[in-house]
Amino acid sequence: MEFARPSVTPYSLDIVCIEISELAEDICCHRKDVLARFRLNTSEQKIRVQLVERELSNFF
Repeated sequence: MEFARPSVTPYSLDIVCIEISELAEDICCHRKDVLARFRLNTSEQKIRVQLVERELSNFF
């Protein structure tokens, strides 16, 4: 089963990247055990976000 990909413009990608970066900075400042890695795949216009945290239940 295939899922339709939402169309994303470069402008909206820039906005989302800024918001994600600010979120990562905020999380890392308060939770030292959080590892946030962000990768932008421009060829597919897709944003991949990975948040790795030792105790997710405490974070959420």
